Amino acid sequence: MPLIPKLFTACASLCCAASLLAGCANSIASGPPVAGALDAPGLDAGSGALLYLTNYGESTVRTYDWPGLQRERTLRRFTHEEGLCADSKGDVFVTNTGADNIEEYAHGGTKPIATLADLPHYFPNSCAVDPVSGDLAVTNLAYYNSGSGPGNLVIFKHAAGRPQPYTIATISAYYLCGYDDRGNLVVDGMPLHGSAAFAILEHGSTKLQTLTLEHAPSGAGGVQWDGKHWAIGGAYATIFQYDVTGTKGTNVGTTTLQESDTIFDFFISGDRIIAPEHSSNKVQIFKYPAGGAALGTIGGMNLPFGAAISRGN
Repeated sequence: MPLIPKLFTACASLCCAASLLAGCANSIASGPPVAGALDAPGLDAGSGALLYLTNYGESTVRTYDWPGLQRERTLRRFTHEEGLCADSKGDVFVTNTGADNIEEYAHGGTKPIATLADLPHYFPNSCAVDPVSGDLAVTNLAYYNSGSGPGNLVIFKHAAGRPQPYTIATISAYYLCGYDDRGNLVVDGMPLHGSAAFAILEHGSTKLQTLTLEHAPSGAGGVQWDGKHWAIGGAYATIFQYDVTGTKGTNVGTTTLQESDTIFDFFISGDRIIAPEHSSNKVQIFKYPAGGAALGTIGGMNLPFGAAISRGN
């Protein structure tokens, strides 16, 4: 068993489930009912939009119509996948953590249309697509080969080929990442000791720089551009909003999700935020940026981690 940073120890203990599912074909499943009503102005992500959720404990990805949350489907043949991201065409990328690769699916597709090989002996954890260039960024949690070592950030130019690695001394385990609408990339992670660390790769730059955040989260959580501000989580129920200039971020707001548990990643769609609650095996949907009580819940999950919406064209 490779050595994994403490935050993911519970997940690693479930690796035996992958062997049980490896031979299964993709299938359509009838899952548990979704509690709560979600219809509201500003919620529509486009005709044919789909919500994708990773189910780490079962090595599956679930999809639902968005925002109606109907027609649940289950994609299989993963090896403890974690992160999800989608490009402007609606293609969805799945970080197949236990297999050292990233699988690409067409919008609504049931079989991968491409498989990108990560650098050998890494744990691909999350991903993001640059809306400017189409590049694919992937965070690698750690390196493992006869022991363990620091992870890195890698970027696949135009979401193809062999990736280019990036590192910064302040981060050892690279967790989540996101792009803004100008092609700037923010990544978070954990050092060997201490609280979460943050870095930025400005558009056109070849070097990660330390990102200093006012009232920074102590943990490493989701990273997403919400259309106005950077939304950065701390692995729990509070999402922080920042205005970033250069390498400094000013805290301009917070969103508190009531009755929430461990939230590593999240996804913001208009005035809603989708929050996989890893340790309580459910996904909840809240108003954004208001937060508060959940509007709806998807139950019956098994260590959910990532969320993304693919917009149909």
